[in-house]
Amino acid sequence: MTKFAVVLFPDEEDCIDVISSSWVLPSMTPDQKGGEKICRYPPHSIRGAKLAKLVISHVQPSSTWLVCSCRVLCEFAINQAKSPQHFESEGGGGFVLETNQLTPEPPMPSGELPSAETIITLLKEYQAKNELFAGFQEAVIDRLIHISHKLKSLNLGPSSTPNFSLEGAPPLPLTCKEDLHALNIWLLLGKNQESMVTFLSLHGGDSVSSVTASVMKEIFTNQFAITVSYTGKGGKAVCGIKGSLLHKIAIIRGVRSNRGYENSTEFEIKEAIKNWLRNAGDRCGGREARRHHNV
Repeated sequence: MTKFAVVLFPDEEDCIDVISSSWVLPSMTPDQKGGEKICRYPPHSIRGAKLAKLVISHVQPSSTWLVCSCRVLCEFAINQAKSPQHFESEGGGGFVLETNQLTPEPPMPSGELPSAETIITLLKEYQAKNELFAGFQEAVIDRLIHISHKLKSLNLGPSSTPNFSLEGAPPLPLTCKEDLHALNIWLLLGKNQESMVTFLSLHGGDSVSSVTASVMKEIFTNQFAITVSYTGKGGKAVCGIKGSLLHKIAIIRGVRSNRGYENSTEFEIKEAIKNWLRNAGDRCGGREARRHHNV
């Protein structure tokens, strides 16, 4: 009995499809790269119902068919799956699938072609599993990035962490313009500048932008940052930081004191500061509010 094959096409963004196993050509070598095989696939003019009929009838490929690289995920006989009702109308881009679980069914009467829904159902399940795996991969990558940031933030071990004190400084993160003014006055003393720089040098990150963002989060609450701009100008701005001791001493030196960012340019840091302040509203829910407003 000719079987059906669930195949993945690596050259087509890992698209998954069900084809007749007779369309898969024998491997040229026993150790073909990555388990990939060569298969024949109908030309682009044959899709939808026409394609489904070719699959379920196990029509032998012709020399005019496309030659594709594929990876066989599994093979199955038609009587191993639940029998369905319909396939996509002619002219579509592929199968329209139903989310059913495969269940055993008695053999079909001889001479009767199996319905295309069996193929459709199985393909749907493989696509769903593929999407779940892709989501799992993204979650793992996000978690690894988070762990990487944490590791990079440990620039100094516990035994080598220097002693410093922010005694006399307004509580951080700042919540108002008056506290910002008080912090700039506190930074007039050289020892306070060194303490602030040391405090801000322990954050780390994987880019100038991420290090600067970590530094800015230590200094400003998001609510206060909404009212701050780099120059002090702008519709919602009530104050700025350009040219202040906080800007020149605390932030710029603080970013450069993080390991690996000693040579960060003032322009890079300035742009990161401006972006962080500009996006303060989004971090406070502004982006989500706009999304709901536009729905």
